[in-house]
Amino acid sequence: MAGFNPFTEARFTFEGTRFDGAEIFMTLDVPLGEVLDYPDGAGIKLSDQWGWFQKHALISWNLEDRKGAAIPLHAPVEELPRALIVLVMNRWFETASSPSTPLVEPSRGGDS
Repeated sequence: MAGFNPFTEARFTFEGTRFDGAEIFMTLDVPLGEVLDYPDGAGIKLSDQWGWFQKHALISWNLEDRKGAAIPLHAPVEELPRALIVLVMNRWFETASSPSTPLVEPSRGGDS
């Protein structure tokens, strides 16, 4: 019997927003032990949350700077538009917490 890989990856797009054209691939299924390490609560900075997100959820993206150079996946939060960061994180949390959410194609479940 073949095994099942429960770690789903998804492609997020942002049509209808000012970030239309951005494509960000993320893993939806972060192990619970890593989710429990998410920085949350009073006094937590967006940069701390973004650092967790970069480490555990982001896979790739097509973001470029004003000169057309690729923005590295682990760029500091200070180099990215705040509105985009908040949108990406909110979209991920909404999708990752709802197992019945339809995924934007292509997304990958059990195949590598």
